[in-house]
Amino acid sequence: MASGLGIPKIADLSLADTIRRAVRDFEDKSETTVQSEVDDALEDAPLAIRITVYRLLQESLTNGWRHARGAAQR
Repeated sequence: MASGLGIPKIADLSLADTIRRAVRDFEDKSETTVQSEVDDALEDAPLAIRITVYRLLQESLTNGWRHARGAAQR
């Protein structure tokens, strides 16, 4: 089950780039824009943490879209 949670090509991304990718993937899927600021000074994180952060953002952004049509998501 956990193997299905992986995200292609995430292994080479930093934590900051993983966050950016989650936002970009959501924007592409929802055809909306999300205002975001990501601190490049974030410490790197193990792959399991990056996958968790990606999935957390994915679900949070999706819930915002579902319940508020993505109004002012940031």
